[in-house]
Amino acid sequence: MYADLRTIRNDMSMPLIVDARNMLDTEAVRALGFEYYGIARPQTPALGTG
Repeated sequence: MYADLRTIRNDMSMPLIVDARNMLDTEAVRALGFEYYGIARPQTPALGTG
């Protein structure tokens, strides 16, 4: 069973995901409008922020 991230995003007041297992596709999650942080992954700025 997979979560419907689009529905979850619409229900969140602060769309933030901290992915401790690095199981999500960074670009796909960001494209849905989430702020995404993968633990132990190098952090890159979101598109359009620098």
